[in-house]
Amino acid sequence: MSRIFKVKVNGKSYDVEVEEVESNSSNKKPDQESKPEPNQEVKKTVPTPSPIRNEETKEPAPAPSSDGSEKEVLAPLPGVVIDIKVRVGDKVNPGDKLMVIEAMKMENEIPSEFTGVVDKILVSKGDNVDGDEPVMILK
Repeated sequence: MSRIFKVKVNGKSYDVEVEEVESNSSNKKPDQESKPEPNQEVKKTVPTPSPIRNEETKEPAPAPSSDGSEKEVLAPLPGVVIDIKVRVGDKVNPGDKLMVIEAMKMENEIPSEFTGVVDKILVSKGDNVDGDEPVMILK
């Protein structure tokens, strides 16, 4: 049995004919095509995620050079800078906390990997940063 409905989409009217379909498969007519059941498994391809860098696979930080060259401090993950713990001119050692980045509602303290003096701070509180974005320069 089919029924006709009037449907309005974005201000335009359409006449739509809808046919009632019985859910019991034993009532199918012989001339009807067989259709897949709604709960039939559908195979989808999902992209494989790239491996996560962890402390075991991370290469060691380069040794500080004695020629006074600049070293970039990179944001290890994307997020929002919520605190900067140092100022220009401060001396830092490996492990000293430089800043705090909030990512996914978690506060992540960013430690220094180098010994040096803070030369430039490239971000401010409230700035959004990307992973591997330079946030500070040490001399």
